[in-house]
Amino acid sequence: MELAWATWTALALVLLIITGVLVIGWTHSTSKALDSRGPIGRRWRGGWTIGAWLIPFGNLILPKLVFNEIEKIAQV
Repeated sequence: MELAWATWTALALVLLIITGVLVIGWTHSTSKALDSRGPIGRRWRGGWTIGAWLIPFGNLILPKLVFNEIEKIAQV
């Protein structure tokens, strides 16, 4: 029973890491694609799409701000 639990936990952790990497990669590539519309009025560009996840305590707020900006620009 413990082995089954450990296996499912390890699988969930691997899937969580893969999902996190894909979300960060998607955010970065989307930000780069939106750069073609011009950087005017952009606050969270390129490096922030990745760095926002790595700043302690900032990673609780900054990724949401990056997502909000990407959504706002994509809807224009």
